[in-house]
Amino acid sequence: MFFTPRIRTELLRHPGLSLHHGSTPDWMGTRVDGVHWLNFLGHPVLQEQGGVSALRSRLHSPETTVQAIDETRALVTLGTWPEAGDLTRGDALPAYREFGRVLEPWLDKPFTRPRFRVEGFTQEEAMKWARRFIG
Repeated sequence: MFFTPRIRTELLRHPGLSLHHGSTPDWMGTRVDGVHWLNFLGHPVLQEQGGVSALRSRLHSPETTVQAIDETRALVTLGTWPEAGDLTRGDALPAYREFGRVLEPWLDKPFTRPRFRVEGFTQEEAMKWARRFIG
């Protein structure tokens, strides 16, 4: 992927902006591709979290909702609408960070494979960006 200096700057400033490489690759398996405004979880992630009630009990941000779709699937919504955040103003999207910490064991590590190098980012910057809701 290639990003202009302007896009790079905006991605590093606004943690809620997503960076995608297209469809979900087969090698990702059951890992989660990141933290988003709307997050659909199913087996095995939801089961390993202990189900909907257990997941809900681990998320304390008032704007976060966890809705059961059925016994094995849930929708986690991080606020009323998508947020970009703005690190220059101290808006680091705390609900997204809380959910990122809960999901960390299941999150994909997208930039560890050479074919997913991001032009305009150092490898360290790409990894930091991918983990922006975990630290």
